[in-house]
Amino acid sequence: GYSIKLGGTTKYKFINDNLSIGCADPFSALTVEKTSTATTLSKGGTILMLRGASAANKYSHIGFTYDIAGDVEPSATIGIQLTSWTASTKSDLVFGTRDVTTDTAPTERMRITSAGKVGIGTTAPSSILNVKGTTNDGSSLAEFVQAGTGRGLHVSRTVAAATRQMVSFTQLSTTGGTTPVVHIQQADTGETALAISTDGATENFTVSDVGEVYAKGSVGIGSGSPAQKLHVVGDAVKFERT
Repeated sequence: GYSIKLGGTTKYKFINDNLSIGCADPFSALTVEKTSTATTLSKGGTILMLRGASAANKYSHIGFTYDIAGDVEPSATIGIQLTSWTASTKSDLVFGTRDVTTDTAPTERMRITSAGKVGIGTTAPSSILNVKGTTNDGSSLAEFVQAGTGRGLHVSRTVAAATRQMVSFTQLSTTGGTTPVVHIQQADTGETALAISTDGATENFTVSDVGEVYAKGSVGIGSGSPAQKLHVVGDAVKFERT
């Protein structure tokens, strides 16, 4: 192998087609070592700096591909899109893959914006986590599988007061309606904790903060087509006063 010393200290070493920078021996095609005591994500802790994007909206990334000679597209990439060329600039972190075996550039799959918003299936996430996609019957946009004794999904708020929706399910209408069809919220005294709407506007079924239930239409217990305001099919009904 070959070594290059600066000031009597070995800085670069080339052995069996592997290059090391700042360390004794290379363990891969490129091994870089730099002692860091940084406690933040600052330049003091940067081991390797890549520079490439030359203007706003331009991409610079690391590409991964198979072992082949020649100029080919990467099958997966991790990189940035420079979103502003002002001052010291800012950028989004972008992840891409391709789902074909042809020599085709990857498609963006996930993005973390400079504001910290995560988008999966969208290049412009509008929320802290924004997931978009197309699913058909039998498939899901997201799946949570819980194997232990804890929660499969936990949503909490730290606000002390005021009614705020915590979970909202909305049917986006082709005519423009976006009112939640079902929402679960943190409720103040006398407010709604759970609401269901069949038209996206009128709440047909609600549960209050103290468990009071309201149903606008007819309620069927054991019946899918109640004929009265309360229609019970099955064993006798018991009312008990405490």
